[in-house]
Amino acid sequence: MATPRAQLIDSETPLCYHLVSRCLRRGGYVVVMWWLCGVDPLTGCHYDHRKAWLEERLLRLSASFAIDLFGYAIMSNHFHLIVRYAPTASATLRHTEIVERWLDSCAAINPLTVDVVDRRALIRERLLVNPHQVEQLRHTLGSLSMFMKHLKQPIAWRANREDNCIGLFLMKPHR
Repeated sequence: MATPRAQLIDSETPLCYHLVSRCLRRGGYVVVMWWLCGVDPLTGCHYDHRKAWLEERLLRLSASFAIDLFGYAIMSNHFHLIVRYAPTASATLRHTEIVERWLDSCAAINPLTVDVVDRRALIRERLLVNPHQVEQLRHTLGSLSMFMKHLKQPIAWRANREDNCIGLFLMKPHR
């Protein structure tokens, strides 16, 4: 029987974790392995470009979340992360630091639009006048689960859009 993540992750003490996330795609009642990177032996399709997606996202998020990234390995259908998670690290950050970290890592600002600087400033100002929302962002940036969600979800959406289908990533902590 699997152990609940809440019993595996210490919410108070900084610790190191080895995280493994398998890539699965659900099709009706069938769950099949999903090729994240490399060449899918069944279809012959090349997915090497997806590794760059994951690497870029991983490095961006680890700079903002309460995570120290020690290492990673991206395999064809899963990836490994070695992280030090400091759950209380975000508690010491000022409101402006929380908002800047959120904007750097998670805010949906299209870099191709001309008014990126203006939109970023507008979002920053709207967040800073709402202390409740800043505290929600602080909680998000201090959560290992939210880190994994923000890491995997955009990659899954992008790969699904590319493959014209639906699916999900599943995370299983290494025991």
